[in-house]
Amino acid sequence: MNCCICKQEITPDINGWDKGHDPDPYPHEDGEVCCDKCNLTVVLPLRMSRIKSENIAQISKVLKEK
Repeated sequence: MNCCICKQEITPDINGWDKGHDPDPYPHEDGEVCCDKCNLTVVLPLRMSRIKSENIAQISKVLKEK
């Protein structure tokens, strides 16, 4: 199985898991997965960025209501 981001073969992690990670929100086809490295360097930063953006939007909305 290959990573949908870097296209390299997914190798087992320290626990033996070799099924990869969910690459969402990185654009991908259904059923595609990413490797540990891409999960840490691409996917997780995208998720954190999304969370930060959502939090800023919620804070702005609350401040406008006051």
